[in-house]
Amino acid sequence: MKILLATVYPLPGGGGIWSFVSNLRNSLERNGHTVDILSTDEKNTKVKILNSGVEVKFDTHQDAVNHKLQTALPDIPQASFKYFWEKHRSLFEAAVSEISMEAYDIIHAQDITAALAISAIKPPSVPLVTSVNGYLGGEIFFEWKFQNPGKTDEQIWSMPELLYSQEIERLGCQASDKIHAASEWLTKVLAGKYGVPLSKISTFPYGVDIGKLQKKGAAAPVKKEGGKKIILCMGRLVYLKGIHHLISALPHLQKERNDWECWILGEGDMKETLKKQCEELGVRNSVKFKGYVKDAVPILQQADILVHPSLQETLPHTVIEAQLAGIPVIVSDASAMPEMVIHGETGLVFPHGNSHALYTQISTLLKAPKMREEISIKALNRGRQNWDLDRMTLNMEKFYRDAIQEKKGS
Repeated sequence: MKILLATVYPLPGGGGIWSFVSNLRNSLERNGHTVDILSTDEKNTKVKILNSGVEVKFDTHQDAVNHKLQTALPDIPQASFKYFWEKHRSLFEAAVSEISMEAYDIIHAQDITAALAISAIKPPSVPLVTSVNGYLGGEIFFEWKFQNPGKTDEQIWSMPELLYSQEIERLGCQASDKIHAASEWLTKVLAGKYGVPLSKISTFPYGVDIGKLQKKGAAAPVKKEGGKKIILCMGRLVYLKGIHHLISALPHLQKERNDWECWILGEGDMKETLKKQCEELGVRNSVKFKGYVKDAVPILQQADILVHPSLQETLPHTVIEAQLAGIPVIVSDASAMPEMVIHGETGLVFPHGNSHALYTQISTLLKAPKMREEISIKALNRGRQNWDLDRMTLNMEKFYRDAIQEKKGS
């Protein structure tokens, strides 16, 4: 098959989309398929097909898109969320329309916006499938919750930005011939909130190149014996990731013991807020903000515990990588994370937003090296089965074949 993987996000890059796309491409190519990756660039000035020389700049379409939006949305402020999103989607659509897609057997969108844009311009005979890698409405809800602390949850869900994002998500699902969801939780969201038929959704988890990951881990520096215990947290520094709840748990731990440090990897809008929180709670000297790290595997090898306190998550790659590295994990019970961890066997699960419960679980693991070891072994064994790249690729190939066959049948 000749396959186009497409996204409105810049690639290569950090984060889960690049992990998923790069692993999928490499595995599909090993199986004899031809794979192109279409994305934007880091400065959001063009679309490009990676490593091909094919690119189309947005500048050539700016005037036409501005005129189109001013005509279609005359009452929408240009500084609004809706106008920004529509402009981004329209520029992407216009630029991609200059790239021929006739030769592809299937187009695989990696986000709802790309799916909606490509559905309007692709050849009718080429099936479009979409990996919905998260619940966009929920992500925007938590962003606006942080920005509007005086509003109730009900008021936030009623905001125009939330209503619009959910409509975009519904339309993107509708425009796709088939949907891939990486978790049962996300499948239920898509079916329940947007009415996507279950027959249209294929549910199977992500996969990673376990051998490659473990080789990188073996080459990483060995953790020094007798040093402080390292509590690691990796992710964007935004409200959604729940890092403020982890920081709130640390003063309790500090009263109990001082042989630990918390390392936080990532960048984001809440960085200064989180630093201030550390200062106010008296844990500034015990929390190290490491910034964005392109390859986190060497740092992961230094950790004694990985904490993932997110308020919403599909299948975070950081948890997958920790399990495969033999690092015990503590995750919140939000969204799909309980699908990744069997509480007490392959990790610990705490009620999301409950800092005291999180403190208790961190304390429990730090006090029990044998428990940490047993959890690590069980998580590694289960992870080798669940996160196997070859298994995901076989599922994806069937997903593609089904979409192609259904398109021919229609």
